[in-house]
Amino acid sequence: MKIALIQLNSIWQDIETNIQQAENFIQQTEKADLYILPEMWATGFCTADAKDASLALHWMERIAKESLCAIAGSLPISKENGKFANRFYFVTPTCSSFYDKHHLFRIGGEDKEFEAGQERTIVHFGEFRFLLQICYDLRFPVFSRNANTDYDAIIYVACWPASRKLALDSLLTARAIENQCYVICVNRTGKEKTLRYDGGSCIISPEGKRLLDLGCSPNIQTTDISIEELNSFRQKYPFLQDADAFQLF
Repeated sequence: MKIALIQLNSIWQDIETNIQQAENFIQQTEKADLYILPEMWATGFCTADAKDASLALHWMERIAKESLCAIAGSLPISKENGKFANRFYFVTPTCSSFYDKHHLFRIGGEDKEFEAGQERTIVHFGEFRFLLQICYDLRFPVFSRNANTDYDAIIYVACWPASRKLALDSLLTARAIENQCYVICVNRTGKEKTLRYDGGSCIISPEGKRLLDLGCSPNIQTTDISIEELNSFRQKYPFLQDADAFQLF
């Protein structure tokens, strides 16, 4: 499966400009099966002054249908109770799935206006099963544990600041190795208020090797991941068969 990572410098609360940025990147690269955008890619990491980004979801649905592909990324979406969800959409030509961020970033005030999701979401697309996760979820390995080998890749979309990049790189590699899966991360780049983002979007193999690294600047890159290679690795090293048994809520 060909995966395209779109590393954006999201312009604060400018949904139309951010949509155009994303579309320009898609048009300038080879066709992929799955395009992935960062966390809150259409608005920036808005918490105290959240803005509904349903317009960006409609664009994602159009791109998926026109290009016969899947496209994924998170958006702030208003709920009927007045709260927001940081909602990670996985959109295909025929349907949409979503995951609401479970671990809200208290330091950034995300817990004030946003409501935490309670369910894990695994999406089946092509030959792969993808676990959807968002940024801060990365720090909590129990929530993403591949206890029953029920997924093949984790996708993390993020607004992870440059000041904590060592933690990002270390934890992404750990998640790939401990869960014997591909780990795909798409982080934003650029500056927003007092924060700087250094990108570092990547794809990591089940062995912990970097198959793709986008560096620090806005760009798009693609690579292939193989379900056959993953299954072969799991058969050769069946570590997950000896994992501790526990029940995820």
